[in-house]
Amino acid sequence: MHTALYAKVYSGCVNFLISERKARDKINATAVGRKMTPEQKIARLMPHEMTSQLIDEIVNLRTKPTGINNQIKVELIN
Repeated sequence: MHTALYAKVYSGCVNFLISERKARDKINATAVGRKMTPEQKIARLMPHEMTSQLIDEIVNLRTKPTGINNQIKVELIN
């Protein structure tokens, strides 16, 4: 599963949400966004924040060939 995800992400087959910084800027640029309460903004930006954290975690992975049926092992970079 990990190798399939890794391959799809790095091949560009997976599209992610925009980062929370870009989303925050876009929300604050609209009249509706400026009228939102802080709690509403947090709730609206949560998916973008989680996506940014996921991308950070994926970037911290490295692949290593296992030599078995062209499989790769995904390891965390220390």
